[in-house]
Amino acid sequence: MPIGAWVLTEACSRASAWQRIVGRRVDVSVNLSSRQLTHPDLVSHVQAALDGSGLPADALILEITESVLLGDAERPLEALRALRGLGIRLALDDFGTGYSSLAYLTRLPLDIVKLDRAFIAQLAPGSQEAAVTGAIAQMAGAIGVTVIAEGVETAEQAEVLTGLGINLAQGYHFARPMTPEALEAHPYLALSLVTPA
Repeated sequence: MPIGAWVLTEACSRASAWQRIVGRRVDVSVNLSSRQLTHPDLVSHVQAALDGSGLPADALILEITESVLLGDAERPLEALRALRGLGIRLALDDFGTGYSSLAYLTRLPLDIVKLDRAFIAQLAPGSQEAAVTGAIAQMAGAIGVTVIAEGVETAEQAEVLTGLGINLAQGYHFARPMTPEALEAHPYLALSLVTPA
C-alpha cells in the first residue's frame, strides 16, 4: 500500500506539472493491484493524490486487470463505483487474456478497455486476430467504451488497427518506457508536451 500510494501521488504530481506547462489536460494512467482495490482507504488515498497535485479527476485513469475480479467481485465493484463517483476514469487492462468475459464490458463501470498484446502480436490484414479485434472494438464502441491496443510494435500493426477503427495504441512502435526526465527531453514527445493542440 505505501508503494502504491507513492506511485499514485507521483503520477498525479507529474501529470499536473506537465498540464501547467502545456496549458491543456494531460492524462495519466496508474495500475491498481488487487490489494489496493480492496483496501478500505483506497478512495481517500486517490482523493488525497488529486487534491495534493491539483490534477483534475478526469485526467486520472486507474487500470485494473480481470484477475482482481476473481472470487468475491462485489467488494472491488463497490470500490470501482466509488472511484468513478470521484470523476476518475477506469480501464480494464490486458483484456482478452485469462478469464476474459464480455460481461465485464457491461457489468463494470468502465471507460476504457486495453486490448492485450496477444491479439496484436499476430495482427495482419484479414487475420483472425484482426476479425476478433475489430469485433471487440465495435462492441465496446456501441456501449461508449474506448479501446486502446497494447503492444503495438510495427507500423503494419498500427495501420491495421486504424483500419479497424482503433485510433489509440501504445507500444514500442511509438516509444520505449522512459523516465519522466527522458520524456521531457525526447524530441518527438517533448514537442507534443509543449505544443498545445
